[in-house]
Amino acid sequence: MNTEKLLSENILLYGSDAPLPPQIPLQAGPVQMVYEEGKLRYIQAGNTELVRMIYVALRDKRWGTYIPQITNEQIDIQPDFFRITYTCSYYYQNRLLFSWDALISGDASGSIYFEMNGKADADFEKNRLGICVLHPIESLKGKKITITHPDLKQTTGTFPVFVSPHQPFKNIRSMQYFPDENSTVSITFTGDIFEMEDQRNWTDASYKTYSTPLEIPIPAKVKKSDTFFQSVTIQVTGFATQKKPIAICTIIPHWEQTTVFPSIGIRQASEYDTLNTTQIELLKSCAFTHYRVDVLPTQADWKEKWQKALQEVRVLQISIELAIHLKEENELQTILNTIATEKQFITSIILYFPPSLSGKQQQEELILICKQYIPDAEIGIGTKGFFADINRNRPGEGSFDFIVFSANPQVHAFDNSTMIENLEAQKYPVETIQSFANDKKIHISPLSLRIDFDPEDYSEDMLPFQLDSRQVSLFTAGWTLGSLKYLAESGAASVTCFETVGKKGILAGEQANAHTIFPAFPEMIYPAYYIFKELATMKNATVIACSTDFPLQVSSLLLKQDNRLKLLLANHTSDEVTIDLAALNYSWSAKQIDASTIQQAVITTTAYEQVTTSPISNTITLPPFAFSILSATLSQ
Repeated sequence: MNTEKLLSENILLYGSDAPLPPQIPLQAGPVQMVYEEGKLRYIQAGNTELVRMIYVALRDKRWGTYIPQITNEQIDIQPDFFRITYTCSYYYQNRLLFSWDALISGDASGSIYFEMNGKADADFEKNRLGICVLHPIESLKGKKITITHPDLKQTTGTFPVFVSPHQPFKNIRSMQYFPDENSTVSITFTGDIFEMEDQRNWTDASYKTYSTPLEIPIPAKVKKSDTFFQSVTIQVTGFATQKKPIAICTIIPHWEQTTVFPSIGIRQASEYDTLNTTQIELLKSCAFTHYRVDVLPTQADWKEKWQKALQEVRVLQISIELAIHLKEENELQTILNTIATEKQFITSIILYFPPSLSGKQQQEELILICKQYIPDAEIGIGTKGFFADINRNRPGEGSFDFIVFSANPQVHAFDNSTMIENLEAQKYPVETIQSFANDKKIHISPLSLRIDFDPEDYSEDMLPFQLDSRQVSLFTAGWTLGSLKYLAESGAASVTCFETVGKKGILAGEQANAHTIFPAFPEMIYPAYYIFKELATMKNATVIACSTDFPLQVSSLLLKQDNRLKLLLANHTSDEVTIDLAALNYSWSAKQIDASTIQQAVITTTAYEQVTTSPISNTITLPPFAFSILSATLSQ
């Protein structure tokens, strides 16, 4: 089979034939940034990031995000000045809802201006409409901030270190914050009242300042011809004008910061009823220790699905993570009576409670019932939704063994850059739970590219919201590596990823069709599969934290087991990246998977095994979206 006739190189790289949006570098005095599709990103001075992004959001009554369409774009860039204008429009089912004109500028004084001037073209309902400013976590957490309110009174505080369950600052007219002792960032807002939320609640790597305040009832009705004007002015002082630093990526190990490699699991397929022999053999070669099986007692065939899951774990030779989705209290007894005869396969149980069972005492009684029926299984509680649900309703003492939440990178935006930015955000909920949960274990289940639900509306020429064509790409292999890095380094005990087979899986299945809007051919092996395959020999490894000045370009996962070191590297960008390994002075051999080698590896694992492993010196160069597996042996 020749994949070149089925899937283009771009699909294998990042899941789409559409070109990636250009990132245009801009300079305003001491400040550098990039412009991308109507947004300003990565506003920084030297190596200090000051603002993550400025953009406009229109969210519908279910918090769905309208996709902007940009026209009439005009860009004027001078050495110390820039001016950008464009028109942005939002459509729903080919009907124009809202459009606005943008004015974005920056000058030699370090001043940046972003203006939205818009008008409704139809009646509609919205939960949010306006400018959003994202503030980076790593350069600001714990730093001082002063808020000026509309009445000109001031409040002084700090950016939250742990994830704040509610808005840390409200009623904002302007703010000043201090990334270091000698620098100041001042931001002034007009057109509405703004407030700040901690987006780490949704595994986004930013604090977000937005309007309108959430205490105002939503959805709000917008009438045709209603006008909206907002602006944001940023003034940066205290930084000398610097050229953008040379992008040489150095991996720095932190040998004293170690954790135990988490248990890695995979979820039972929702698209296919059974696994075939080929799929079983492929999955047995991976690092999986458990198999997530979801039981929904409201589904008439849940017992049949349970029996199929039992057949699969017997041949996969792994245990079961059982996720029970309760609607009524009495359902648990029925489920336990059915599954208890096969309790030897179950090592963990997740109890998802409905609102009617929100009482701590009610939940404790159900946990104890589970322990009575299946005493060797660990019991977990939490949410199948966002970490915010746990953070705003923190569990107290109880007999449960672990806390669980799901994670995905696309709650608020859907571009590649956002997905990579949000990798680091996965560690913050883990660290926050550790601060209040009295040594309870922390599980992430499931880890996926998108949230596991379907909004009501999508057209036939679009994928359902919970699916993502990037599932088949090298980009997602790198994203998976980055996710495992941050979750493992932060001390997560268990991570359950994707599904086995299908559009949310790591294998395509027999019914895949490369000529549909989800580009996979029958029995395709998605690139992310090989990340799990490479980890199979490191199930009992120690995780050694490592860092780089360029985490948006490269992720690195360093593992040690016995006298073996394994370093997994991923390039998240469309550019070639050179990585300095001088701080890891070992005799490394490297296997690299890139555009040239993935073509055959998605057909057969034999092609992957035949990829040449070569010795490297102190540097390695990764092509776009490539990943590399480095191995070394420690001297005895």
